[in-house]
Amino acid sequence: MPSAAAKKTSVIVLLSVVGALLLAGPGCRLFESNKPAADGTSAADDTDAPAPWFQHAPTISFAHVQPGVRSEFYLDLVALPKPPIAHDQDGEPPQVSVTLSGPGVMGEPRETRPYRNGQPLHFSWSISRFGQYTAVVSVVNDSQEVYRAEAKETVR
Repeated sequence: MPSAAAKKTSVIVLLSVVGALLLAGPGCRLFESNKPAADGTSAADDTDAPAPWFQHAPTISFAHVQPGVRSEFYLDLVALPKPPIAHDQDGEPPQVSVTLSGPGVMGEPRETRPYRNGQPLHFSWSISRFGQYTAVVSVVNDSQEVYRAEAKETVR
């Protein structure tokens, strides 16, 4: 089993590779991490594995609604038909939150939707400036974050 230092070095190398890929050109880049389970067991270390909560990586797009004034930034996900956790202790579905950061986010940067098995989730924001935007996707169940992914897009 690799030591903690070896794992840390692997993560740094992986993040350096991901950073280089982000500079390579436009389009959605994804980095995801699976949080450890509540019982302390470790989640898989393979960040290339498919997202356990969604059918594919986040799809990001944007439209220049009023060129030079306002654009719209979109993030779409499709929930798995059978997620790892279907409901919390009170019978409520997990919550999916997406927080958008960047140079011109207008209005509330965080949107939250209930996780609905097999259903698409659509998030949208108005933005007022070109630049790099980061969308952080998280799934929360019983007040605990159980999934987190980050997608980046440059709006030009």
